[in-house]
Formats: sequence, C-alpha cells, structure tokens
Amino acid sequence: MDVVAPAKDIWVEAPQYRERKPMVNNRYGNSLATSFVAGSAALLLAAMDPDTREALKSQPGRLSESIRSILQQTASNEKVGCLFFNSFSGHGLIEISEAISLARAWSLDSLTSPTLARLFRMGQK
Repeated sequence: MDVVAPAKDIWVEAPQYRERKPMVNNRYGNSLATSFVAGSAALLLAAMDPDTREALKSQPGRLSESIRSILQQTASNEKVGCLFFNSFSGHGLIEISEAISLARAWSLDSLTSPTLARLFRMGQK
C-alpha cells in the first residue's frame, strides 16, 4: 500500500430509479477512496508547471512516478494514528493541499532529489 484516502462516512448522491430523483446516502469503501486518489492525481497534474509536465510526459513513466512520489512524500501517517510507513496505511493519508504545493514546485530534478519534499514540508511548519 502506498497511501490511503478517505473511504468512510462519505456523503454521496445515489440515483433512485423508481422515484427518478437522487437520494443522499452515507457510503464507504474502496470505490470511494479510489476516486479520491484519481481526483488528487488530476489536481496535481493541473497544479504542475505546464513546461515541467510536458517534459515529464516525454519520458516514459516519469510523469506517473512524479505524481506517485508527490503523493507519498506529502502523505501523513499522523492522522491515521501511526508514526511511520507501515503495511496498514503505507505513507499515510493523502494531504492534498501539501501535495498541490509540492506539485507547483516540482521540477525535472525532483525525482533525483529525495530530500526536496522533506525540506519543503519543514519550511511550511
């Protein structure tokens, strides 16, 4: 597991086919967490400098690895009650605001500099 995302007590609008009107329900599960992660990745792509994004796209696997790295480096295990990387929550709960900030600062050299996110996070606190 790399990161975790909210998947419990999520309010969603579900169709009601007989009455033809939506109904709001409290849901949970992997399908909700998966869409949260996919949406997070889309936000990071939008936040990234367009020139950096295009340069990463030209190198197979580099853009997806950048998104993965940003999510992992900015995730927090503190909110799930753990202190370190573990098999239960991986790197931790996605912190999308921190991830967006890091995506804005991302460069072609970011993947080769593992301390970038740590320095970035220390400067924000």
